Amino acid sequence: MRANERPASTLATRLALNPEELAESAGVGRARVFRAIKDQELTARKPGARTTIIEVDEAKRWIRSLPFRGQPDVVWQKYGRRRD
Repeated sequence: MRANERPASTLATRLALNPEELAESAGVGRARVFRAIKDQELTARKPGARTTIIEVDEAKRWIRSLPFRGQPDVVWQKYGRRRD
C-alpha cells in the first residue's frame, strides 16, 4: 500500500471518494469515471481547482444504474423487471 492510499475498510466510512478511489472500488477504469462525470451520469463536486470528489451515496447510485450482465432471469426475479 502506498503512503497516500487508505485501507478498504476506511473507504466505507468516508463521505466522499476521489475518482481514482471510485474507479478502484467499482472495478472500472479512471477514464470511465471521468467519462461518466462528463456525460452527467455521475455527479461530482469540485472543492478546489484540482480536486474532484464524488459522494459515496452518488457513487452507489451510479453503480446501481449500470446495466446488468449475465443471469437476466435472476435479476428479473430479484427486481421484478428485466434490465437487459
